[in-house]
Amino acid sequence: MNNICKSLLLAAVAGALATSCMKDEDPYRAGFQFAYAGTAVYANTTADSLVFVSYGPWKITPETPEATWVQLHDLTGRANTYNRLTVAYEQNTTGAARTARFSIADTDHPGDAHASWTYTQTATRGDGSLGHAALVKTISSSDGYLATISYDSQARPVRYELKNAAGATSVLTASYNNTEGIVTMTWGEGTVRGLMDIGYQAPELIGEQDTLGYRTQYYSQYAMTADMTQAFNFVSYRRNSYQLYGLLLGGQPLAADSLHRADSLRYIHRLRTGQDICNEAFQLRYSAKDNRHQSVDVNQLMLGFGECHPMLLLSMFRYVRSTSILAGATSRQRSISIDTELNADQSVSRMRVTDDRLGTTVTYTFGY
Repeated sequence: MNNICKSLLLAAVAGALATSCMKDEDPYRAGFQFAYAGTAVYANTTADSLVFVSYGPWKITPETPEATWVQLHDLTGRANTYNRLTVAYEQNTTGAARTARFSIADTDHPGDAHASWTYTQTATRGDGSLGHAALVKTISSSDGYLATISYDSQARPVRYELKNAAGATSVLTASYNNTEGIVTMTWGEGTVRGLMDIGYQAPELIGEQDTLGYRTQYYSQYAMTADMTQAFNFVSYRRNSYQLYGLLLGGQPLAADSLHRADSLRYIHRLRTGQDICNEAFQLRYSAKDNRHQSVDVNQLMLGFGECHPMLLLSMFRYVRSTSILAGATSRQRSISIDTELNADQSVSRMRVTDDRLGTTVTYTFGY
């Protein structure tokens, strides 16, 4: 009897799990069951894993040989094994998304068991800045503030220090545990932690008394939740104060490389005593200048360093970052105009913010 029978079950990432028999005296099992393949990563993602079970001996082949920015530490292996391969990525500084395609085949029966997958690396880092964006090291303001920022080798902020005109300082530090996938941030007396995504950011950071993160908005007339592409809040609960940033997007995409500009901002800064430091709704106006060419979100300086949330300035919550630079904002209480000068690489060199209610113009100078 020389009966040929085959069955094929596709795994979640186009991997194949196949059980086949060529003839009665020569049965075999061949195929692959993929448990994890990090196929979409950010411009500053440098490491990931490929996890699969192989029933036969296997070989991985790059189908785009020129895409050397992806490296797998093993390309061949034995049958009947659980495989966890380290995947290394070079940081993407090209300014455009890029892809690399790989295939895997059973070396004994390549026609019966094979699969392929594609890695995509975005043009932007996990914080929303472009992969080649300049790292802002200092920001000085004409009203006496000086911010100093340090980064690690993956363009992630690790230390932020702000000194005011009186010489008082506040410090924020960040550490990233890539093994456990946890980011830890210490700000003043509080320490908060969260689970990182592939872009090294957490949707929520929680401590003993502090909580920061995204919150859902609701359609009050329908008691329904709004999708984040429509509207969302960022909230910061600290020991002595509460800050809320309510952003209206109106259906703009929030994918890694997509462009989005918040239509309006509701900003509330309230002390634990119930006193409002600020409670305003702003209609936002934008320039044609791109806000992704420097590491920080310069729009967060609209209300000055005194009302600037450091984690948003550092773009630790990327969806708050509009991809265009503001030209101004208007509320019932005031009108703000913003003018920016750019460096040759399109990063911000200088920004002037004029507030008609206060009658002030503050100039911010960025150092790289």
